[in-house]
Amino acid sequence: MMRKMHFFLIILFGYSCSSGKYISRISSSFKKNTIDSISKNSWWKNDLIQDTIPGISLDKADAQILKGKKGDDLIVAVLDTSTDIEHPELRSRIWLNLEEITNNGKDDDKNGYIDDINGWNFVGFHNGKSSEYLNYEYTRILREYDSVFLSQDSLKNRHIKTLHYQEYLRAQNKYNDRNVYAVRHKKVSEFLLKYFDKAQLKLTELYASASSNPPLVELENLYKKEELNGELKSIYYAMYLIKRHSFTKASLQNRYQNSSARFDIMLNKEYNDRAMIGDKPNDITDKKYGNNIVNANLGLLYHGTRVSGIIARISNSIEIMPLSISAIGDEHDKDIALAIRYAADNGAKIINMSSSKEFSLHQDWVQDAIRYAEQKDVLFITSAGNDGNDLDLPENFNYPNDTDIEDAEIVSNFIKVGASGYELNENIKRSNSNYGKREVDLFAPGTDIYTTSTNDVGYEMASGTSFATPIVSGIAALVRSYYPNLTAPEVKQILMDSGVEYDIMVKAPTEEDPERMLPFNQLSKSGKIVNAYNALLMAEKVSKAKKRKKK
Repeated sequence: MMRKMHFFLIILFGYSCSSGKYISRISSSFKKNTIDSISKNSWWKNDLIQDTIPGISLDKADAQILKGKKGDDLIVAVLDTSTDIEHPELRSRIWLNLEEITNNGKDDDKNGYIDDINGWNFVGFHNGKSSEYLNYEYTRILREYDSVFLSQDSLKNRHIKTLHYQEYLRAQNKYNDRNVYAVRHKKVSEFLLKYFDKAQLKLTELYASASSNPPLVELENLYKKEELNGELKSIYYAMYLIKRHSFTKASLQNRYQNSSARFDIMLNKEYNDRAMIGDKPNDITDKKYGNNIVNANLGLLYHGTRVSGIIARISNSIEIMPLSISAIGDEHDKDIALAIRYAADNGAKIINMSSSKEFSLHQDWVQDAIRYAEQKDVLFITSAGNDGNDLDLPENFNYPNDTDIEDAEIVSNFIKVGASGYELNENIKRSNSNYGKREVDLFAPGTDIYTTSTNDVGYEMASGTSFATPIVSGIAALVRSYYPNLTAPEVKQILMDSGVEYDIMVKAPTEEDPERMLPFNQLSKSGKIVNAYNALLMAEKVSKAKKRKKK
């Protein structure tokens, strides 16, 4: 039995066209819908009607629409961390720059990048190494403007009403909050590493094996016993936390390394994260930096490999163009902007950027690059973020975005994606996914997505808007592959219009109202979850209409 359904009522709204039936709206009242461990690996490809799982109907599209057809090859640029271009599932899917001769030290295709065989690493060093950690953007803002806003003139309130000053204050508050979090995070990491081995021994003593999985409530009751004190209480508490968060010694060592880097690099205003890169970070015309090693530091930087695997699984016609702009920390706007331009100039039709940030020093550079991509008919798709916030509220605004200071859209090739889950109830919105009726365009599955990774197994589950975004990018690529006469704005509109609308009340808690519920169809501009089957049906209709109009 693939799933257990306890109770459900579905009202369907849709229409049919020549090649299939299109379902556009679901109005439902549900109890929990569960899936087993086998189907969980591919639940996001499922169809609501056939499988009772709110996936993207990709398997249905493959079987009923695409079977026997061949789409055009299409390049998707992945702006992310490094990517494992030698992963068995990705090796044959990585973009190859045929105009470049391998490792001859020359810019054969005259695109400004030497030996860019598979893409470019914008956070790479001239010596072939690459960034592992970067400053947070608010750290950069404070470094840039401390000398301006902490001067005597500023103390006289000369700048107090300017937007720059208000942004500076916001960055200062975020920096201070993050410092408090960083201290706590590092202390917990040190504590767990200190007691890890003893906690494992105690688990073996109590449950015969350290790999046992006793109920968490039982472990919680153990460390809360009043008669416990001293080291034994610490061991029991470590045991509880380790099991609750599935920590291993390796993951805790990695956690501690990141905790230390938060102080040494990410929050350190004296640390210049561009020193080894060697460029002029405030000069967008200075482009001669980085290197061609797009698979650096894979033990630490696995995000790009996860994202690339999801995109590649949508269609065999997709080639992945890895463009490294990220490490642990915040991306530089300069790297984002130049990577977008690189992708547009070198044949990508879709750009996937599965990251966002709360601050932006040079948002104008990024928006100019997105406009450039629009001129080149390239679709730019990015993630909404994982703070559980309403992005329509000014205090939650994040970057990149497609609006100006008056909140008007400036481009037609931009999509921002939220994350959904597999439960067809109040949890269909992933709990920590950002949302916004104005700022988020649509949702896609982003909970427990099985994909490629850099770990020993080569695969793992991934969750968050970072992994919902490549599903949208993959469907956009699928549509453009089979219907190449469609433009980037047309594909965007098709994805928005053809999604499935879920008229379900979902959890959207705030600090003021932790029990708040909102209609899912009010959490994004479209109110929908993207659907591959519907998108292909609509794309066929739009494509044929365009061809008839040309005649």
